[in-house]
Amino acid sequence: MKKIIVFVFLLSVNFSYGQEILPDSVMVWNSAKKLMWSDFQGKVGEYDFGRASTSYKIVIVPETVLVDEEDRIQGYEKITAHAHFYKTTSWTSTQNYQVLVHERLHFDIAELFARKVRKRFSELKAKKEARFSVYYREYNDIWKECRSLQKQYDSDTDHGRNLEENREWSALIEEELKYYQGYE
Repeated sequence: MKKIIVFVFLLSVNFSYGQEILPDSVMVWNSAKKLMWSDFQGKVGEYDFGRASTSYKIVIVPETVLVDEEDRIQGYEKITAHAHFYKTTSWTSTQNYQVLVHERLHFDIAELFARKVRKRFSELKAKKEARFSVYYREYNDIWKECRSLQKQYDSDTDHGRNLEENREWSALIEEELKYYQGYE
């Protein structure tokens, strides 16, 4: 009898079997529901800088997976990814609409990379790939790309102050989201 080991991702990866049940303080990206300032419910910290901050993560669903001795995930066919927004750790010190547009795009970028994760996982599933280490590596590589692009976005737009650059980024991300629409 094979020994089954339960792995729980603690860093940036979360898996949960069945339908995702989330607290009201967490939003899943949805093209029909744009972020509003009322969603930014966190407190501005003493060492926080800027006018707002979007707290997001790409999470893997299901949260808990069973992995056997040979590194195979039981039920790997159910693995997917979602972009989450965290209301209580997202904050604002302004009600400026252009800042809100900038913050919304951070969440859109997270969704873009969640789609890239879903695409990659779909390719792995099509090959009947079940190894935990492969899914974990792919997720981490895409997560690093996401973080890098988020930093570039803030740098290029001067954290949203450069309105023309922000519009260009918005058009670029919208185009990319359309390209990956099949993985929404």
